[in-house]
Amino acid sequence: MSQGILYLAFGSEYLKLSLATLAHSRQFTDLPFHLISNLPVDYKWLDDNHVTTTLVDIPNDENRKVKTNLIEYTPFDRTLYLDCDSVINKPGIEQVFSFVDEHDIVLHKYINFRVGKKIFRIYKTAMINAGITLPLMVYSGAFVVFKQDNSSRRFFSEWNRHWSLNGCGRDMPSLACAAKTSGVDIREISKKDGIFSVMGTEMNCIVVHRGLGIRSLKHLFGIENYQQNKPFDKGRRGDWSMVPFNI
Repeated sequence: MSQGILYLAFGSEYLKLSLATLAHSRQFTDLPFHLISNLPVDYKWLDDNHVTTTLVDIPNDENRKVKTNLIEYTPFDRTLYLDCDSVINKPGIEQVFSFVDEHDIVLHKYINFRVGKKIFRIYKTAMINAGITLPLMVYSGAFVVFKQDNSSRRFFSEWNRHWSLNGCGRDMPSLACAAKTSGVDIREISKKDGIFSVMGTEMNCIVVHRGLGIRSLKHLFGIENYQQNKPFDKGRRGDWSMVPFNI
């Protein structure tokens, strides 16, 4: 049974970033990597670092069409998907594949929206569109472990459906909805597990994601800064205002 790590990099900025994060991550695991991109890559570099690729004919702005349907693109039986601004920082990532022996999906807890509390407007809109109510666990879209089976296919089908329903923008509100509507068995992890760190805040974790300021990838690992591509955020600052969920 094959298992490996999947990265997604659309456009030159993210492709350059992914090659740097892959090179750093390679130091701490012998697992195979697979890179999905809409640009051709230097194959000698890939061969030297045991990375395979899939080239897709999809515009930069539609990268989440692939992300919300990763099960159709991964070459592995068991997959750890990481955003390309995530780096493996120390040995031990292989343990995550054992979690799907008894669970369908592995996700990292990000925010818990509880009953009676305000939530981000973008999540309220997604929940209304999905026909669900609080509580809602928000998971990081940068870390997903899954296997090739019907439960995972149902999960990704729901993630892609909610993403389309919400205008094909950000993927995390739709991910939270899919986790609730798909009915899959989720193995939740948090920073206390020492596996995944959001924003570079926990350097003792195996995987460090993105980071800001003095905890940026450049500061922590010498990986150059990059230009983000999030066209769906333009003119939508109100999405991040906190509103009550009273319906």
